[in-house]
Amino acid sequence: MELLKPYERNFIRQQLHHLIQTVYFVGDFRTLRAIEEAVEIKIGEVIHRLNPEVKDLFQNVSRFRGQDEVNDFMKLLSPYVEKFPMVTSSQIRKLFPKVKKMNIPDFENMDDFTFGYLGWRDVGTQSLYLVYYEEGEFYGLACRYTPLPGNKSSFCCLCNQSRAGNQIGLVTTKRSHELVSGNYMCLDSQACNQDLTDMSKLREFMGV
Repeated sequence: MELLKPYERNFIRQQLHHLIQTVYFVGDFRTLRAIEEAVEIKIGEVIHRLNPEVKDLFQNVSRFRGQDEVNDFMKLLSPYVEKFPMVTSSQIRKLFPKVKKMNIPDFENMDDFTFGYLGWRDVGTQSLYLVYYEEGEFYGLACRYTPLPGNKSSFCCLCNQSRAGNQIGLVTTKRSHELVSGNYMCLDSQACNQDLTDMSKLREFMGV
């Protein structure tokens, strides 16, 4: 059975939130109907490849009028969202052969594995590690990061959300012995994954 990618799930949730905001703040029926149609089209582009039994869940979602309806629907979708493949500490270490000492989170016992990528920090060395999976292969990238000072904020290049302070930083990495210009990225990868609606920036940054 074809499943939704985690970022596709996030995109659907984003579209439904946009619809609910329109319901709350726009009184014009024609504007509301235009937004409903736009949401139907955008969600339809995501789910067109899914099996009929999954597509059937999306009937009338453009008519949702409350946040509770959206929340209940997202729970209903949970079994149809693809999980990140189980990865062991040994597999992760092989992705970073040049890193001699690495503190790896206990990914094997995580409750929720519906992520587009794995990421974690080593605060002591200000390192950020990224792991991505595509078509049967894991990709790893070791980065350095510098958190933003104080209460300054910036947009994450991956999830396009504004974060402040130690939630975001300038992330850089080396390829072919040359320092690559960095990007501002979330330092809390779990939060980033919740807002990620497109994997292209991550794939570009990781050179996949």
